[in-house]
Amino acid sequence: MEEIMGKVVQDKLVKDKELSSYKPDYWGIYFGAHWAPPCRKFNDDLKTFYEAVNKGQEKKFFEVIFVSFDGNEAHFDRHYSQHPWLALPYADEARVAALKVKFDLQELPTLAIVDPTGRIVKSNSRLDIPTAGEKAKELFAKWEGEYKQAQDKAAEEEEKKEWTQSVVVYVY
Repeated sequence: MEEIMGKVVQDKLVKDKELSSYKPDYWGIYFGAHWAPPCRKFNDDLKTFYEAVNKGQEKKFFEVIFVSFDGNEAHFDRHYSQHPWLALPYADEARVAALKVKFDLQELPTLAIVDPTGRIVKSNSRLDIPTAGEKAKELFAKWEGEYKQAQDKAAEEEEKKEWTQSVVVYVY
């Protein structure tokens, strides 16, 4: 995970906290900005989801890292104060730019689901979150299934491509 996010995140109390001190089963990389109305709505949905998934857990099953696209640090601070999760330090513009490319960011908000190894399980789970309700934790199995199907389909397509390239047509 550090290869993607770097070694340092911030929580509410500590600005430079080692990412390695967190060990959730899944990570959510949340790209958002307070100036975007869909993000303000999504904040509430994500907070409800986050609390439902982690309810009654000895260790957090799901941890979120907020990646801000707010206009300045004061706006980031105000926006982040509403979140119960971690954040990428606002001043780390190089990492924000690299993450935007890595996750092929197209819209705000975006919530990518990543496993502890850094594998992107779901590139944007935004539409699933508001309707999760009490079945929030079940979404992770759904996303893993979708990921496996996509991988299987890609492997099948690659196999077809290789087979097609290896076929030799003889004309008499």
